[in-house]
Amino acid sequence: MKIAKTILIVFFFLLSSIAQAADGKPSEDSVRQLMEVTQARKLVEHMYKQFDNHLALAMKQTLQGREIPAETQAFMEKTREKLVRIFQEEASWEKLEPIYLKIYADLFTQEEVDGMLAFYKSPTGQAMIKKMPAVTHSSMREVQGRLQPIMAKMSALLQEETAAFSKEEQKKKEAQGKK
Repeated sequence: MKIAKTILIVFFFLLSSIAQAADGKPSEDSVRQLMEVTQARKLVEHMYKQFDNHLALAMKQTLQGREIPAETQAFMEKTREKLVRIFQEEASWEKLEPIYLKIYADLFTQEEVDGMLAFYKSPTGQAMIKKMPAVTHSSMREVQGRLQPIMAKMSALLQEETAAFSKEEQKKKEAQGKK
């Protein structure tokens, strides 16, 4: 009886392996390797720092250069630290890794994961991993610089259109009042 169970378990294991290979889904191990090679955990940890910096900047902008009492400043700092801690706990690598594993397994084939692993293990791939944070940061800085004049133009257009619409509505009301 034990032998039959063992054979049945091995059979189902092989069947599931064949099914996985047939649909091209990558193995969990290969996806983990890819995340390790691309330093995905490090990127998540960098995200914590960005969140902290964003909160600090938002608080500074909210104050708009006003002087605040030391105890209020201490309260705000303590609150920011608590918010960052919650973010780090809720978006920890241990909680995010299973999500990434599922996404990669759903979207990539084993062949694609193997290709990415080969690329990211190469000197060019390693250079990309090391330089992408700087590329992303520089790109965001440049785009933000471009967005300011665009937002100003859009705001001006919105004000013009709103004024024109209000004027038209007022004319319609006046015309209806004369009837």
